[in-house]
Amino acid sequence: MNIDFKEIRLDEYGLCIVRPGQIHYNIKGKNVAGWLLRIDGTSMSDDCSKMLEDILLQTNTYTIPEGVRDDCISIIKMLDKCLANVSDFPLKNKIASSLLNTFLNYMVSITPSMFRMDYHK
Repeated sequence: MNIDFKEIRLDEYGLCIVRPGQIHYNIKGKNVAGWLLRIDGTSMSDDCSKMLEDILLQTNTYTIPEGVRDDCISIIKMLDKCLANVSDFPLKNKIASSLLNTFLNYMVSITPSMFRMDYHK
């Protein structure tokens, strides 16, 4: 993938975040599988948005640690299943938003401490 004309390589279980306004495009790869989440600021909590913003000041890519990969994949699969459901069902948007915030908060909580700030002051 290229972001702002720089090649970004993702490892297996890599997470790449593209900020609004960044120029980005995919480069063809072999045996690539994953999810693309397009998130606007209204989809996440203010705390989560602030934490994510602080992490993004440091990096665009992050490899999900081995011990939590299954948890992350489970959350994303639930979100995917919820959003893929063609028919609307009661609270669909709230459930999707909740799963998204759960994933983002989980990702923020497992990032190296050098990326985290103390948000509970």
